[in-house]
Amino acid sequence: MAFPQPVVIIAEDQTTFAGYGVKEYRVSQQVDVTSHPVESGSDVSDHARAGPVKFTCTVRVTASPFPHQSTQVGEPHLQMALAFFQKVKCKFVTIVSTRYGVMTNMVINSWE
Repeated sequence: MAFPQPVVIIAEDQTTFAGYGVKEYRVSQQVDVTSHPVESGSDVSDHARAGPVKFTCTVRVTASPFPHQSTQVGEPHLQMALAFFQKVKCKFVTIVSTRYGVMTNMVINSWE
């Protein structure tokens, strides 16, 4: 499956949001190390747990999209984008990025 645009989000029902005009994107992951105090006063670290992968993306959505992006222009295009994000909140999506590849089982936790 070829995705020439920088970011595509695929919902469970296979509807997509194509992110053109990507200003920035990055992937990060944090590791939490547990520690327990012992009687001598020092902490002992005995376990590390990898947190979830975090993908951050800033995409410009405008009322006048690229011609190959959507047949909708103006307010309907913006409403279409908002409706997509409302539909996928709290659901797993697949994100395809030209920089980072395919990331499955991702959850969109915020957009503005």
